[in-house]
Amino acid sequence: MNRREVLKAIASMPVVTALGCSTMSPKPTSAATTITTVNLVFEGPFIFVMENPQIRVFAPKVDGHQYLINSASALESTYMLSGVAGPSDVQKTQYELPKGADAFRLSASQLHLALNNQRSPFFTFVLPAPDRVVALSAREAEIIDAFGNRRSAVMPTSYAFVYRVTDPAALSLTPDTGWKAQNGPVASRFANLVVAAGLPLNAQDPTGQHAHAAFAELKSYFPALSMEILSTGGEIRGGTVEGLTQDLRRGTVSKRRENRSARVAPAVFTTQTPKPQLSRVSYAVDCEVGGVIVTKP
Repeated sequence: MNRREVLKAIASMPVVTALGCSTMSPKPTSAATTITTVNLVFEGPFIFVMENPQIRVFAPKVDGHQYLINSASALESTYMLSGVAGPSDVQKTQYELPKGADAFRLSASQLHLALNNQRSPFFTFVLPAPDRVVALSAREAEIIDAFGNRRSAVMPTSYAFVYRVTDPAALSLTPDTGWKAQNGPVASRFANLVVAAGLPLNAQDPTGQHAHAAFAELKSYFPALSMEILSTGGEIRGGTVEGLTQDLRRGTVSKRRENRSARVAPAVFTTQTPKPQLSRVSYAVDCEVGGVIVTKP
């Protein structure tokens, strides 16, 4: 059989015989995952002023604190998150807080609290009211509460604000910090953004008074607030939300603090390292004081 006859015979063979069943068949392509939820995590002493039509989050200036957004040093500015929405009413936000954390969720009208607009925070976030506010981590504390009563309480030290995404294409943080909604190697319908304020773990606090000084600075934004932190105790587990990375889930922070030799803080600020999926920054900063939520009608 000559070459012409061989080619003619191959051309007449069934396609499945010539090409095989699967190796050369086109594989179905998976559709791109659309981001539907943003978990905005705040760690450290922040003031959350819940008022319509938008809420404001203030980071008080505290001596020695580092301020991080997406694991990188933050600039002093006012930040806004676009492409997300909540219930459009702070009264409809759902709270998931551990028992005893009610002491740190205050009513401005009930306590006659007015924001001191003369104070200048390190940075501010202006955001829609979130669908949910979840305390991810918390610490036992002995306090004088806002009504003058000495009591045991649970002080949330990190919160997740959960938003639904209304426009994935518009999902961004302004001013731009380099944060991308999909930083991980695997497509997900969740995006996580972590904002943190606190002392570096290697910072020294010889008098043990840093927590009191940080809370005093926080209180200065509401001069009528008479709450006091007498002492802080051990960490307790808080809640969790779907879509958080392993490093952001509850319990991880306590294990990292108990085993600080394993922390990788030097890598957090390495500009040459490819951006990883967002991870918990509590091993890079530490503060025993959490935030206060003040709701204004």
